[in-house]
Amino acid sequence: MSLVYDKKLLEEWYDAVVPELQDDEVLIAILCARRKYSDKISRSEELLDKCILKGSKEANIRRLVKFLRVEEGDYVDFKTGKPIPLEAMAAYLDLYPKSCLKAVSIWNKTVLQWMNDAIVNPDFELIPWKSMSWLQCKTLHFQLT
Repeated sequence: MSLVYDKKLLEEWYDAVVPELQDDEVLIAILCARRKYSDKISRSEELLDKCILKGSKEANIRRLVKFLRVEEGDYVDFKTGKPIPLEAMAAYLDLYPKSCLKAVSIWNKTVLQWMNDAIVNPDFELIPWKSMSWLQCKTLHFQLT
């Protein structure tokens, strides 16, 4: 089953709403489950999946249609272990383009600052470094894939 019921309507919406992307820009789509749509999930919101849109309109429409093709039981509530019902799911598209070049620049600056702090600061704690570097790498991967 697909959360998209009319591909032509999706294409019209895409033309009217989605901005043109520069070569280094991407858009982010997320699929989540919300308790306000179905009380069969344990938390108020559950992030289920993400999709990066880059390149041509046609490629992005294909990515969206594939991304929104969801079957009952594809996603499971982490707390209860039960399948998340389709009626609880919602898709969101962030229409503010993200620059991959800016993301790499920010990531490099942050990592270099942490490395410097680890060398010059005798009280530097490695625990926050591990968790923050993982988040930074995940964010960079999210931007570039």
